[in-house]
Amino acid sequence: MVIDILKFFSVYTLVLFSFACGMNQLLWYYADMEKQVCVLQQTLKPSSKNYTDIAASHPDACFMWRRFANLFESTQTLFWASFGLIDLENFELTG
Repeated sequence: MVIDILKFFSVYTLVLFSFACGMNQLLWYYADMEKQVCVLQQTLKPSSKNYTDIAASHPDACFMWRRFANLFESTQTLFWASFGLIDLENFELTG
């Protein structure tokens, strides 16, 4: 019984890790673009016109890029998505 649970856990971990590697490989570029938008939002003054344009087009840029910034974050995102705790909109990085 314990051996079966360990087998299932090892297969689940292997599949989760492989999907995380794929998602990280596909989305690292877009996560970096979202990070640049976040840095741009933080450096601009809130009263400037560019700030309102960027803030309106990317309201969650400072939060979204972290989900696929590295392999560990991708694994965490996919783990919680397997339980349905992360919506599909979180996988959309506009760049």
